[in-house]
Amino acid sequence: MDGQNDAKPAYSIFTQNENKLSGSIGPNESEQDSFEGGKVDGDKLTFDVPQGPNGEGSIHVEMQVNGDQMTGRATWSGPPPSSGSGKVSLKRVVE
Repeated sequence: MDGQNDAKPAYSIFTQNENKLSGSIGPNESEQDSFEGGKVDGDKLTFDVPQGPNGEGSIHVEMQVNGDQMTGRATWSGPPPSSGSGKVSLKRVVE
């Protein structure tokens, strides 16, 4: 993720069932925040990831899939000053 020229790694796990998307995202494989209720519309993905112990914030992600690459934007909100947006770029890793 890239917010204000501050690039950070991201690791995501996605599960698609028809046009429904669920999974998790975080800085690495062991630190993940789960989400449900995401949507797949053609090559576009949208999902919201609750943040904080009581879900007081969220990250809204909109991405476009192109082969093994996904690019888009994340917008996060929470208690001040925890709000902003940044670019997201993910690449499929085959295990």
